[in-house]
Amino acid sequence: LFRSLLASQILRDHFDPVTERVGRVLLQHDGIRLADLIRRCNQDGAADEEHSRLSFGAVRNALLTLLQHNLASSSRDKRGTDGSVPDSESRQLYSAHYDEILFRARFPFVVAYTERNFGAVPARVMLQIIKCGRMRVGEAEEIVGKKAAREALALLMRQGLAINVQPVRGAATANGPGNEEVDGDDAAERDAKRVRRARAQQDDGLTPELRHALGIPSSDDVAAGEGAQATEAELAAAEARRKKAEISGVQGVFRVCRGGSNVALAKQLLSDVVFRQFDWRMRDVFECMISGARCSSNVQDHEGVARVRVQPFYSDEIVAQLHDKATELLPRLEHRLGELQQDALPLYDDEAALVELEIKRLRDYLALAPAALKEYVLKFVSVAATWNLVRNVGAMLPPAPKAKSKAKAKGKAKARATAPGAGDEAGATASYVVNWNDLVKNLREEVVRSLLTQRFQQDGARIYSFLKRIHERAVDPNDGMADDKTIIEECLLPQKEGRAAINMLTAQGYLCAWEQLPAGSAKWKYFVKPEMVHHDLRRITMLSMHNMRLRTHTEWAELGSGAVVGKDAQDIKELGIEVLESTSRHLDTVLLVLRDMPETA
Repeated sequence: LFRSLLASQILRDHFDPVTERVGRVLLQHDGIRLADLIRRCNQDGAADEEHSRLSFGAVRNALLTLLQHNLASSSRDKRGTDGSVPDSESRQLYSAHYDEILFRARFPFVVAYTERNFGAVPARVMLQIIKCGRMRVGEAEEIVGKKAAREALALLMRQGLAINVQPVRGAATANGPGNEEVDGDDAAERDAKRVRRARAQQDDGLTPELRHALGIPSSDDVAAGEGAQATEAELAAAEARRKKAEISGVQGVFRVCRGGSNVALAKQLLSDVVFRQFDWRMRDVFECMISGARCSSNVQDHEGVARVRVQPFYSDEIVAQLHDKATELLPRLEHRLGELQQDALPLYDDEAALVELEIKRLRDYLALAPAALKEYVLKFVSVAATWNLVRNVGAMLPPAPKAKSKAKAKGKAKARATAPGAGDEAGATASYVVNWNDLVKNLREEVVRSLLTQRFQQDGARIYSFLKRIHERAVDPNDGMADDKTIIEECLLPQKEGRAAINMLTAQGYLCAWEQLPAGSAKWKYFVKPEMVHHDLRRITMLSMHNMRLRTHTEWAELGSGAVVGKDAQDIKELGIEVLESTSRHLDTVLLVLRDMPETA
């Protein structure tokens, strides 16, 4: 019920009442024919005076709109009315998808994320994709130009925010054949291997002694001398050709990718959490660490949570990303600061101060020498490893010193390999990977604890955390329970307040009571089911989003009709949009963490 209410409200806000009615009927049925859809829509709208009857054309247009925006899909049902499978007949069935409809409420945050990280042009292209549902390349070219549109679409596909749903056969797309991602580093490595293989074939079977006697340099000599520079030039040329082929191969029809967008918003949320726990310097380094996280598949099913693929990174990669980020963002932020200073509005003072801090930080990055910047990065990587944000997944280390026993030597090698920054100081290359699942788990527990504190005060949240901790550690299901006396003592609560909190949690369904044997002893043990708690919190969040939308519509309708005047009308005009945006962001963050937060495959 709570999903249906919110989905119907989103359809009415984004489209019209006719599309909302058709979508509501589709949500109520797993698969329905067009004739049955028209009949159901007219039955549901019989009490509506304005839209009491819907014609075939109105239902068809609304259905096409839902199909265009990927909110509904069609399938063929070859079963007959008696359950048989006729040879010549097949029925076209239509169904709507909750996840795609609820994801539309997240579109403003997807556009804001795109503009913040990639600029105004990709954000305009993303906004056009959202408006069209499925957009062709020509429609984007009419807005921002041919080259800019293709570069923006290639960037959006590479970041997983958009997907090519109708690739041209035989054409090179940004994600390669079959819409599978191809990493630029992998392509460069393949080009490097191809160059080395071609040079190895140039030896013509001559032995190294004969080549030395004739004065002909071998491929190894060339690679060790001036050939190394030639290899870098060839790799740069290969990378330029790859980007050109990527841009020229942008063809077909594009739509927003729900899974990739959820992964992108999850990365931004984790970066914001790191910023609140540490500072902006750790956030910048962490954003570079997590930038390689991608959705495991661009083609997402209509149901289910997306999976994320986290790639290892090296300290040199973070140094290069920080430098490139500063070079790219600095002109954009300077332009934005000039606009804010030109407007000179008190409302923009806080934003201007934040932009000035961003500009100062980026200039500091560009002022550092490469060695100093690498030392700066290694310090924060070590801090991240200490706080379990990342882990060292291996390094090419020099041989360990001799030990008295093999076990001691193995222990020393393991300690050196897992030490933060071990490979970098020793001249090797240490690789790290972000502890994605641990971060998601801790963030989800923190959100649940915060929501429980708001509903049941600190006592209720403490009781739930205690029972959840013993539930996770228990091997036997009976070990994950505790009686009221143990709960009150372990949580350091007074008897009266502790029993009141236990009764309140049990009445709301957050705790389950189990009567201890023998029967009649009147002794109860309590345990928790986290999935039930998460389900109830998701329900409350969706209902809050629905009620917020209804209240906003009511206030603006009263304002338009003149029912609200004076100071109240002025407050709605000035603060209504700001309050709506802030509340929507907080509620969507809760829903993202509890429902759509992706985990590693």
